[in-house]
Amino acid sequence: MNFLDRIIQLFLWYRFSFKRDLIKLAVGLMLDSMKSISIFCLRYSLLLLLVLLSHQTFSQEKKLVIQMDPLIRELIQFKIAQDKILFADYHYTIQIGFGSLQEMNDLKEKFETNFPHVVNRIIFETPHYKLHVGKSRNQVRLHQLLGEIKAYYPNAFVIENT
Repeated sequence: MNFLDRIIQLFLWYRFSFKRDLIKLAVGLMLDSMKSISIFCLRYSLLLLLVLLSHQTFSQEKKLVIQMDPLIRELIQFKIAQDKILFADYHYTIQIGFGSLQEMNDLKEKFETNFPHVVNRIIFETPHYKLHVGKSRNQVRLHQLLGEIKAYYPNAFVIENT
């Protein structure tokens, strides 16, 4: 059997056989080429053997399997649910003033005449009452509102409420 017949046989085996049969055939091809002492045959047989071995042995699959205890998955779902409850009221607001209750009621009336569409509320944090206006989870939108409010109330600033 000559060199070209062995290569044809090798490619047929490649399509229909297992890895160990391919390796046997490639080694046989190499041994035959060594007997005929053709450097051309030896060089290309060795190259073909290396290509086949690297393709068959070191190829990777696109499969990822993660094994975890079902309790871990349940714990993750519990943590997500708790975070939704905990951070449900997380938002940004604008504080435009602080002082006594009477001062804040007066400030609230003035604010409602200038900005009737903006939500506002008076809160108490020891030792002062504070007037908070606007409520948003989006800080960018609140900064746009702050730009409008600063024309009337220059000491206004954005705060985080939790």
